[in-house]
Amino acid sequence: MADYVDVNGVRTWYDERGEGDPVVLLHGGLTDSRDFTGNLDALADRFRLLLPERRGHGHTADVEGPITIGVMAQDTIAFLEKTVDGPVRLAGYSAGAIVALWVAVRRPDLVERLVLVSGGFHPDGMILRPTADAPPPAPLVAAYAEVSPDGPDHFPVVIAKVARSVSEEQGWRAPIWTPSPAPRWSWPPTTTS
Repeated sequence: MADYVDVNGVRTWYDERGEGDPVVLLHGGLTDSRDFTGNLDALADRFRLLLPERRGHGHTADVEGPITIGVMAQDTIAFLEKTVDGPVRLAGYSAGAIVALWVAVRRPDLVERLVLVSGGFHPDGMILRPTADAPPPAPLVAAYAEVSPDGPDHFPVVIAKVARSVSEEQGWRAPIWTPSPAPRWSWPPTTTS
């Protein structure tokens, strides 16, 4: 059953299937929930599946502003707060894996289990780095055109936002958390009197 929910001012499309413990599947970058098509029937036999499509992706329209990992993580957190009562199994593929990791670090209370598939956690590790300077692969354009409420002519705008995020380090290299300094240990222990 497909539906929409308001997430941080974005009318966000999502699909819901099956019954049981909730599993949220986060699609890859510049794609949509169809990334998981081959797995949905088997998973829906055991779990309640939720497949949100992020801003500018799939059935969810693009909105003003950047598309960064941080923004998408905040949107995912808001989605979980509105649609699920309690922690979920969160699985992300590609850019969805990066978003899932950010959600788990920022809000561990919302994540029971975490599955990360093919996540490029640094731009240097990306096999296909988004760029606004070259035409995207034709199958990617066709898939976007099939479902986007913005129409096929808007896809270059979304690609440019994602490419800018990667190149400007807004969402990819920014720290997820700030680690505390490690305690200093000395041996043998010293005592003071």
